[in-house]
Amino acid sequence: MATNFGTLTGILQEKYLGKIRSSINNSTRLLTFMKKEGVTWNGLEGVIAIHVGHSSNGGVSGVGKIPTPSTAETVVQAKFSAAKYYHSFKLEGELITASAGSNAASYVPALTLTMKGLAEQVGIDLNKYAFSGGRVVGFLNEVKVAGGAADWQFSGDFAKLNALLAIKAGPINVQPIRMDTYAAIGAPIALSAVSIPASTVHLNVALTTAQAAGYAVALKVVDTDAALLFLDEEPVGIYGNLAEPTHLGQDRTTATGFVNLQATIKAANQTGTQAFAAFALDQFETQLADMETVCGMAPTRIWVPISFRPKYAKLFQANLRVTLDQGKGPDEFNGGVPQDANGEEALSYGKLKIECDRHCGKNLAIFMKDDTWMYAIREVGDFDKTTGNILRQVIDPVTSQYLDSFMGYWKQYYNVVCDTPFCNGILCGVGAV
Repeated sequence: MATNFGTLTGILQEKYLGKIRSSINNSTRLLTFMKKEGVTWNGLEGVIAIHVGHSSNGGVSGVGKIPTPSTAETVVQAKFSAAKYYHSFKLEGELITASAGSNAASYVPALTLTMKGLAEQVGIDLNKYAFSGGRVVGFLNEVKVAGGAADWQFSGDFAKLNALLAIKAGPINVQPIRMDTYAAIGAPIALSAVSIPASTVHLNVALTTAQAAGYAVALKVVDTDAALLFLDEEPVGIYGNLAEPTHLGQDRTTATGFVNLQATIKAANQTGTQAFAAFALDQFETQLADMETVCGMAPTRIWVPISFRPKYAKLFQANLRVTLDQGKGPDEFNGGVPQDANGEEALSYGKLKIECDRHCGKNLAIFMKDDTWMYAIREVGDFDKTTGNILRQVIDPVTSQYLDSFMGYWKQYYNVVCDTPFCNGILCGVGAV
């Protein structure tokens, strides 16, 4: 059996490792746009430098007087942990036996199917974490007073909220956080239900949102139930990187922290109650103007859920029809739906590429500046070989007896980090329900 183990280890490493990594990369396009360098590792602790304050020592002088230094550029060392991701697989003993000698070909289709499933699921998991990993699951866009239990319009990861409710088998505690100041709104409150068709979450107690006009409210799961503690072990996704009141150990609340670590997280409808509104181009334009006012730089791309694609295409088709009716040639109008080098539909807004992803939260758009993000990899994804072989025999958890089946697992140590949050933003409540 040991010989077969060695044979299988070689085959898995040589024939499948590259294909699995390629498949995972294709499934996690969000991560591929992020930097993969710039982190110093001390064990599983990553360290990066982040800029949290500028000097104010500049000025003009007709007589050549040099300003006296008053403040200095402020750079701090920010620390974070590498999340440890695992995905296991199992092969039956009969398959292991069939891998020997002339029978090797008989097990290849089954092994290929197992490895294909592993690659697909790993890609799905990493992609989900890249958006909503950690405790921040999404955003409320409304400004309203609810004297008691009420439904609130929500933009974010509905599936994750539903999963957390099922795991706890009851309401979960969440903390609303206003995105104009990053201050918590009151005490944690219970969230008991999610409606995907209505795009709402049900909060069991009174809540008054009082954020400045145009801003959104983040929802952070603060429930300490033992069944939900895994949230602290997940890689931190875009929502957490941009909305957590403490970022990489640094306070970024307006009251006591570094405000230039805050992102621009606003509602598509910035007037009145800020309720959902049908998508319009000025929503993107307003968000871009707000972001560039803060950081002076434009984002690289915009991430939206796949459900946004037909809304956007329909809007531009209507604009194109008007343009053509006015007698202008079609080459004078960028319909927003050009094709890429592979002939596939590639949405854009001006020069900004619009990326559609099934794990991007419903009802929101993420304005991302690529070079401010790090895909911080401590250990590249690989089969675990700490015992010398990829496979090890399975032991029955009840009887402690060895079984005629063998398992292995894929592992990766990494996290997602934004070193310049104020160059990024999220627009919530995008599009009619």
